[in-house]
Amino acid sequence: MKTTIIGSGIAGLSTAILCEERGDEVTIISKSADIFECNTAWAQGGIVYQSLQDKLKDQETLKKDILKASDYSAKEETVNYLINNSSKVVQKFLMEKIKVPFEKEKDEKQNYLLTKEGGHSKRRIVFSGDQTGKVIMESLVQYIKTKTKIKILIDHFVVDLITIPHHCKNSTSIYNDISCVGMYVMHKQKVKKIFTDKIVIATGGIGEVYKYHTNPSSATGDGIAFGYRAGLRVINMEYTQFHPTTLGIRSANNFLISEAVRGEGAELINEKKKYFMRNIKASSLASRDIVAREIFKQQILYGEHSVYLCLKKMTKENFPKRFPNIYRQFLKYKLDIEKDLISIVPAFHFSCGGILTDLEGRTNFDNVFAVGESSCTGLHGANRLASTSLLEGVVFAHAVAKAKVVPKNIDTKIISNWNSGKEKVDLSQLKQSREIIKNIMWNSVGIIRKKKNLIQALFDLKNIQNKLEKKYHNSQLSVLLLEVRNLVQVAILITDSCLKNKVSKGCHFILDE
Repeated sequence: MKTTIIGSGIAGLSTAILCEERGDEVTIISKSADIFECNTAWAQGGIVYQSLQDKLKDQETLKKDILKASDYSAKEETVNYLINNSSKVVQKFLMEKIKVPFEKEKDEKQNYLLTKEGGHSKRRIVFSGDQTGKVIMESLVQYIKTKTKIKILIDHFVVDLITIPHHCKNSTSIYNDISCVGMYVMHKQKVKKIFTDKIVIATGGIGEVYKYHTNPSSATGDGIAFGYRAGLRVINMEYTQFHPTTLGIRSANNFLISEAVRGEGAELINEKKKYFMRNIKASSLASRDIVAREIFKQQILYGEHSVYLCLKKMTKENFPKRFPNIYRQFLKYKLDIEKDLISIVPAFHFSCGGILTDLEGRTNFDNVFAVGESSCTGLHGANRLASTSLLEGVVFAHAVAKAKVVPKNIDTKIISNWNSGKEKVDLSQLKQSREIIKNIMWNSVGIIRKKKNLIQALFDLKNIQNKLEKKYHNSQLSVLLLEVRNLVQVAILITDSCLKNKVSKGCHFILDE
């Protein structure tokens, strides 16, 4: 059976390895020339871990923490599935098979070191310095290169899924059931058809839809956008999570300061030298939605750069060992952790919504699956608990790999070839549209929302989309054109979801008019 995986983060790579082990002919499609340009590689904190020996001791408290962080809106069936399968997946797959070098105690027992992040009631997160995601990616890529025959197509951009009857030459195919048989893929501005039996969408995040975010610039929500256009169900898009602490220096491009820094003792303080989170339950380690809103309130009172991390409980001796990459960034900007307060600002971080799937990762198309941040399993509800995203990706990769698909025997000759426009698109106009989208989303669909701003944002976004669609149909394709087209679609999905949901919950906070 042919399995094609769109995306190359932890979810995509893990699914690829597991599908090949089950006998599939596997191809990975990565839109970037650099396979490490993904959200996984940028993840700092770690991954929730319960050893096989100790998992029963922590199952109930972990469940409570996930449900509480979600504002009690997570799907309990999904939470139970994740918890019941997480220990085996992390230990047997990541630790033993892929050999991810998580940090260990330097004694005879060599137990894994555990840290704590926001929303967690105890230490239960394994990590590798402060670049856990990158280390996991390196281990997965090394395993694929040395122990598999998986085909990787880099610099290939999926334009749209091929569906019957929409892409058929035969007009009578309209009487057939809707089904997906492959995808149109652009490489070097030429579009080709790739047919496959099983499709896995693992395209990652949507960060580039916001002016300020912690994702790579390639995180343009492609899978959600082309999935929606094909007819996949997309839900919970109003639940956009903002990370409370990114470095508040403009040239630092919202460099993420891991929640684990607060887990190791750092505290939030405002310019009046007040530890404003101490009045909040769980203080600086409350869930991300709560902390981000409290910081935003301080910014309204005292200005954009009025909130800081105080690291006085940490020393120059232990901080560089635990957080080497973050410490290098501090040195780069001449910040002394023992003398200086570290300016921080919130930025978009993670989408809790996405393509709706069941516990197999299956969408409403029987042979199309979604996994990782592009999916919505219901695990996160209205707000994600820290260090569960990598875990969700690898746990549901196992589910997707096991899911059975009946191959569709179709005559590929009935599928239309791609017809590109002839006009050359103005790149400066596309770049301008991209920036306008990002500004609209940050100013009107951000941490705290108002109905009138959402209505105006949706109107403006739909105008941009209408103009873009004309360019798309008449112009030569480019990565920039495809990305901006996907961005505006995702922006509309988010804004429309915000307007339809009048109840503030988790990441979605809407003020009464």
